[in-house]
Amino acid sequence: MTIVIGMNSEDIGLSILLADRQGTIGHQDNNAVPVYKQLCRKLWISNDGKCVFGHSGLRDGKFDDFVSKMSDGKIDLQKIVTEGKFPELRDLNLERLGDQVPDLDKLSSFLLATRFGNKPSLYTCWPFGKVEYRTLTHIGSGSKRAEEYFKSVFVLQEARD
Repeated sequence: MTIVIGMNSEDIGLSILLADRQGTIGHQDNNAVPVYKQLCRKLWISNDGKCVFGHSGLRDGKFDDFVSKMSDGKIDLQKIVTEGKFPELRDLNLERLGDQVPDLDKLSSFLLATRFGNKPSLYTCWPFGKVEYRTLTHIGSGSKRAEEYFKSVFVLQEARD
């Protein structure tokens, strides 16, 4: 199960990404039982130190090349968050999707924590290229659990208030 969580606070000037280390490959029994588990990297930092990104989805040779381009600055992440469009991610996912019947297990998505202009920001990068600003977000097969947790914390906080 993959969980990547991002939190942003402009009040204290901080954006963070958190991720588990467990990766699963393939499932049996209606996605209940993973076929194979391994420890894997889910967070990277750009070489210029202005962006951290977390990944959920298919990892293959194309993905390795893509992450390398993101890290090396060959993909303009500042332009992507400014325009709210990530055409390179869209193209990667459309190429993987299949020619006849879509295979949604082959898609990738990212969270970006950036510090352009010394301002922390957080974004969700959806598989087909839409980029949205967030203060709290999560992706991955375990994101439903994260969402349930954050909802319960909110309810508890409301009760205390």
